[in-house]
Amino acid sequence: MRFSLFDPATPSLDELAHRARAAGIACVDVAAEWLGDVERTRGLLGGLAVGCVVAEGQADAAALRRLVAQAADLGAESVRLPVPGVAKGRSVAAVRAEFAASVANLADEAAGRSLRLLVASEGAFATAASMWLLLELINHPAVGCSWELSAVEQAGERPAVAIPTLNSRIGRVVLPAVDPASDNPMIGSLRLSAQRLRGIGHAGLVSIELSGGPAEAATALVRVVEEWTSPPKKPAAKPKPAAAKG
Repeated sequence: MRFSLFDPATPSLDELAHRARAAGIACVDVAAEWLGDVERTRGLLGGLAVGCVVAEGQADAAALRRLVAQAADLGAESVRLPVPGVAKGRSVAAVRAEFAASVANLADEAAGRSLRLLVASEGAFATAASMWLLLELINHPAVGCSWELSAVEQAGERPAVAIPTLNSRIGRVVLPAVDPASDNPMIGSLRLSAQRLRGIGHAGLVSIELSGGPAEAATALVRVVEEWTSPPKKPAAKPKPAAAKG
């Protein structure tokens, strides 16, 4: 797995780059609103890789096509797509069908630019079952899931269920930068998530969501996630007993 820094509270792109370097992370997730001038964005990042371009809010088809083109020009690996809300009087099934059709229409273009579209696990699609149905309906190899722990927890689902269910369809995992030495109740979910990611052999992005906290918090979480996802150490071999003298 590869780590990326995601900090939606950072006011500017150069500050995001500074915080990533301070945390010792060589990859960032960039808000879609910062892609107006790709060359300027590339210059501000100063050689940092772009794991994911993160879109928020709903956009029309033309705006999404522009976003895919800009993300590809920047050299990003993926684009995170927010899911629509379910308005009163509408069914989840109807919203799912409409959204699936819009993403499927964009997927070929993304694939042609070597980009993966990652649908956010949030709202009506936060659970593994609802996300699975959505991805099955889209049915495109360039489309996966941006699995976001905080939203999944709010939906009442545990990583032990969600991660094995979605498995290789998870292209990006977003973990909140909680101090691993604290007694925060999220620590158990973070550890379980890391263990399940190891179980499925996750090789995609793990985005550390800093949300304005100190860069050291991201560094600490990366360190413990690496520990949690490392294979268990084999016990040391017992020394052979000395041969008896004749």
